[in-house]
Amino acid sequence: MKRMCSSTSDIISDLPGNILEKILVLMPIRDAVRTSVLSKKWRYNWRTIPDLVFDDKSLVDPYPILFRQGFPPDQLSTKNRFLASIYHVLLLHRGAILKFILSISKLESCSEIDTLITIVSSSGIQELTLKIWKGNPHKLPQSLFSCQQLTHLNLEYCVFRPPTTFKGFNRVVCLELFEVIITVDAFQTLVSSCPLLEQLKFESSACFDYIGIDASNLKVLSLTGFFKSLCVKNAHHLVNFSLHSKAFKHRLEYQDGLEWAGLLDGLPVLENLRCLLKKRLLTLRHLNALELSSVDLGSAKSTSGSEEATVKACEENMGSSKFFLKHLREVEMHLVSGTPVELQFMKLLLATSPILEIMVVKPHPVKVSDGGLRILKELSQFQRLSPKAKIKYKDPNERNLQV
Repeated sequence: MKRMCSSTSDIISDLPGNILEKILVLMPIRDAVRTSVLSKKWRYNWRTIPDLVFDDKSLVDPYPILFRQGFPPDQLSTKNRFLASIYHVLLLHRGAILKFILSISKLESCSEIDTLITIVSSSGIQELTLKIWKGNPHKLPQSLFSCQQLTHLNLEYCVFRPPTTFKGFNRVVCLELFEVIITVDAFQTLVSSCPLLEQLKFESSACFDYIGIDASNLKVLSLTGFFKSLCVKNAHHLVNFSLHSKAFKHRLEYQDGLEWAGLLDGLPVLENLRCLLKKRLLTLRHLNALELSSVDLGSAKSTSGSEEATVKACEENMGSSKFFLKHLREVEMHLVSGTPVELQFMKLLLATSPILEIMVVKPHPVKVSDGGLRILKELSQFQRLSPKAKIKYKDPNERNLQV
């Protein structure tokens, strides 16, 4: 029995190096560093892992590392404790750093962060995530703009001011910017100078009169913010488009002034469209998923005559063989009030979608007073082109009804 235990007790240590590396990568960096005390075999294993993640989960308690280095924790601020731990890991690390994530809620913007970015920028970094939670937005150091190996860049609460010599990131395929301070020109130049860009997520509370996106390889686009005019060019491969136009009451000019004409032109393979805005909806034939919330299918200032014209247009489209949503499978509509235009639009979708599987309807909690029984009755009478189409109605009391 003892012989069997001795032969299997350290079976993990005998695994191939690449397997051990994958195990260490899956562990929080704090625990990966601690494996160095297990045995001589494990002493240096963690020093070559290519992915370094410093977040609240991986650095919950940096004290053990600091104690071993002779730093009295009570003499260091919270910021310096975390920075000292990160420095310790980077100084002992050997080999390439392909992925680096810095997202610690207690860490605020400081000059030491620039040093960390400079260190990883010279280590072949490919995926970089920088989220600054406290203090002022962090101004990115010049060293970041020299990282030409980058494929994924995720920035939050940063200031993006590239040098005049910046030519873009030639290998970036995924770009995510959340509350990043950036000019319109810098944003447009950044996007257009990433020729391999496939995924773009941009969210900002700043107001933009105009934003143009020119990315021929783009497949996924998510935009959230105040946009008065928006233009998407050459996105012939775009299949997933999410647009959330923030329009509060004190910014009515952005509710009514948003110009969408031609926005979705030239997107022949678009499959998924999610809109949250107060404007007319443009319909696309290649959609297979459609989610609408607070969409004005008519016009906020429409007269009864224009509403009747909209209803008539829907009826005419239902009789046209050219108007078929051949790929549409899922539809979800929020804050439905039961207006003639809304009902006619849903009738149009049901009548022109041959493979539709589910339509989810959520009524407006204030404007619908009868629990939506009238809407439900209308929906149950609409003809459905798809034999599999089901209507799932969620009333304000969160009861689910299916017809």
